[in-house]
Amino acid sequence: MSCSSYRIVTNQKLDIEILDFSLDYSDQFEAGEEISTSLWTVPDGIVEAFADGATTTVTTVWLSGGTKLAQYRLINTVTTNQSRTYACYLIVDVC
Repeated sequence: MSCSSYRIVTNQKLDIEILDFSLDYSDQFEAGEEISTSLWTVPDGIVEAFADGATTTVTTVWLSGGTKLAQYRLINTVTTNQSRTYACYLIVDVC
C-alpha cells in the first residue's frame, strides 16, 4: 500500500492470521532517495512476528494475533540515504 500524502494506511486481518503488510514510500521520496533504515512501532495486543526489512522504497512487517474487533495503530519510521525521516501510520482492524 502506498504511504500517500495522508500518511495513514488502513488494513484488516483475522485474529488467527499471520500476514505481511507493506508500505511504499516511492511517491514521497525525491529522485534517488532510498530507505536506509526502517523501524516499526507496534502497540501491545498485536504481535510483530518479524520485520521483513526494506527494499529501496518499500518496508514490510509481519503481524499475528490481535483481539477481535480491536484496532491497532502501528507507526513505521524510515530514514533515507539523504538523511530525511518519514513516518506513516498503519492501522490494522482485527476481524
